[in-house]
Order: sequence, then C-alpha cells, then structure tokens
Amino acid sequence: MSISFFILIFIFVFSCSSSENQNNIEAENLCKTNLDCSIGYFCKKDIGDCEGEGICEKKPDYCLEYYDPVCGCDGKIYSNECYAYRLGVNVESLDCE
Repeated sequence: MSISFFILIFIFVFSCSSSENQNNIEAENLCKTNLDCSIGYFCKKDIGDCEGEGICEKKPDYCLEYYDPVCGCDGKIYSNECYAYRLGVNVESLDCE
C-alpha cells in the first residue's frame, strides 16, 4: 500500500473525530439558565424563547450607545439587545417601547 493511501485514511479518521468533538462541545454548552454557564457567560436563547434551551455564550464586554429598545425576558426594557445580553438577560421582543 502506498503512503498516500495511509495519508487519506489518517485524514478521514481525523476529520471524523473532529466532528464528534464539535458535537460534544456543543452538547456541553447547552443550558436552560445562566446558572448552567461559567462566570462571564450567560444562557443565550433565541429571541422570544425565554423558557427554552440556549447555548452558553460570553457576555459582551461593551455595547454601543444607541437607543433601540428591547423587552427582556425579565420584564424590563433595555436600550438595545447588547445591554440586555451584557447583563445576562435574554430578549423576549425587539418591538418594545
């Protein structure tokens, strides 16, 4: 057998294990609440899905200063999505005034 055959086998095995690792990483990042995430991270969910499952994501370090109000899943109004996420709050609605 040639060396190129072994190289192809190696690449195939490596790419398969790499995708399995990615699936494991994604599974480990799934969350229901912020308590499921590390410090500095929050359980980010799809907009409007306050009770569903999310993925642990790093809280923003800073936000741009502009006013585009959103309703947080905690019932409060935030000046924009970034400010809600910075405080670890998911967005219930983009149409909030």
